[in-house]
Amino acid sequence: YYIRRALQPFADLVEPSSADLADAIPQILDQKPAMIVMADIGTIPGQVRQRLVDWVDNGGTLVRFAGSRLATAGDDDDLLPVRLRTGERSLGGALSWTSPQPVTEFPKAGPFADLAPPTEVTVSRQVLAEPTPDIVERTWAALADGTPLVTGLKKGKGTLVLFHVTPEATWSNLPISGSFVEMLRRIVQLSRNQGAAIANAEAAAASLAPYRMIAADGSLVPPTPDARPLVPGAGALPVTFENPPGLYGSETGVFAHNLLEADSKLAPLARPQITVPVTSIQYAFDESRSLKGTLVAAALVLMLLDT
Repeated sequence: YYIRRALQPFADLVEPSSADLADAIPQILDQKPAMIVMADIGTIPGQVRQRLVDWVDNGGTLVRFAGSRLATAGDDDDLLPVRLRTGERSLGGALSWTSPQPVTEFPKAGPFADLAPPTEVTVSRQVLAEPTPDIVERTWAALADGTPLVTGLKKGKGTLVLFHVTPEATWSNLPISGSFVEMLRRIVQLSRNQGAAIANAEAAAASLAPYRMIAADGSLVPPTPDARPLVPGAGALPVTFENPPGLYGSETGVFAHNLLEADSKLAPLARPQITVPVTSIQYAFDESRSLKGTLVAAALVLMLLDT
């Protein structure tokens, strides 16, 4: 219910007519969706499992929610962003030493980076991820004690996402918060971007309006009046005054126009080989001068002249 209510304003929802996963998953995949959401699904039937894996590898976004069935499910590593411990963790219960945990700041490198952490949200139960060396890189949202709340992993051309709580308010009040809507909206945007990339490879490219430009400090800012629409195509696109680096498109899907190629290397400037004397100075040296004494003396002179 909460997933449906959160997604309806900005996504076209398709629901299967059957509750049997062996029938429901093929029905959904036949609609060629950009994103599939699964609420507490434990074991996925083997006859449709590989088709779902292939769909993710080809650009689909699979979003899963935890629950008692997922907590007791077996090995499901190829359809989860992290490896899970068996069972669930309870916080704040009669036999627990730990109180319900709040949500901490969202990681700067994740899709929720510019969202404010929901101060009203707490988690009383969750599924735990195995502490692997790359768990921090896969964590999109975490609790105050450092355990993951949302994890994500790029798999092939697609993405795997896991909310470590249930999609209703039994384990956490996150699903009834405004932050839940914004988090799902960011994931929908991510799935649309992946779908747009696949479509662009198969169809003629269209011009994309400037959406966000990269400022000198690396932050995203509104486009300048001089920025012009970008026409994606095969091969590298040059960075020009009319097409500066940044994001082109709209909030429903963007194309990244990068300043450098992925394999570009930055090399220090070589000192020129010239015969004239050259003096090296620091570019950040301080040339400021204190004018306090001069201004005080000028003020005293003006006072004497005024008398």
